[in-house]
Amino acid sequence: MAKQTRAQIQQSRRSARQQAAHRAQTRRKQLQFLASAVVAAIVIVVILVVVNRPTGTKTTSVDYTSIPTDGQTLGDPNAPVTVTEYADYQCPFCKQFATEQESKLVDDYVKTGKVKLVFHDFPFLGGQNNDNDSFRAAEASRCALDQGKFWQYHDALFARQGKENSGAFSQDKLVGIAKDVGLDTTTFTQCMDSNKYEQAVAQSRDEAAKAGVSSTPSFGVNGAPSAYQGYDVLTKQIDIALQQQGK
Repeated sequence: MAKQTRAQIQQSRRSARQQAAHRAQTRRKQLQFLASAVVAAIVIVVILVVVNRPTGTKTTSVDYTSIPTDGQTLGDPNAPVTVTEYADYQCPFCKQFATEQESKLVDDYVKTGKVKLVFHDFPFLGGQNNDNDSFRAAEASRCALDQGKFWQYHDALFARQGKENSGAFSQDKLVGIAKDVGLDTTTFTQCMDSNKYEQAVAQSRDEAAKAGVSSTPSFGVNGAPSAYQGYDVLTKQIDIALQQQGK
């Protein structure tokens, strides 16, 4: 076998180094691709978890058993300030208030006897047809009122809110919510089947429109309602009303 020249040896070594560098570059690319694939998979999993997580897990932390209630009124009936709320159970901004700000309002103003909160149904997102998610949810909340759990059911409705007019508040689902809240589902179903509160909910909707309500949520503080402009604005209005009452 012929002896390799110095040049041939150097060329052989250069070729070996180039092949090793190429293999290393290929390995780095493979690792980068694998890392990207893992990150993409993690992102997809996170998205799926967020999209498919139960909507009923986030509720207020209000303990209604310690607060005077009268129908859809929460708080001391002699409170110096009356806050009226007009809402639709399909309204996402109403849900935001119910799940994020309502407990603060109750803790700071209702439990202290400064404010009573009066809830008014304004089921307008389904249109004037009385057979839609907004209207059925309002009727269901009043059937829950018959069993003394209006506010608990009110919170559960907002917590289970789905896409507008998607069937999130079909009768079967409303009965399921009633069961979760601890209602007698037989009595609740009979109430819903009888359309006991259809006229009352329709009247509430019409009266809200006559009062000038055109969006939800809307609030009135010892007076006419106006569109919600944020919790800080609402509490400023309450504080001014309290000052006017010398409280």
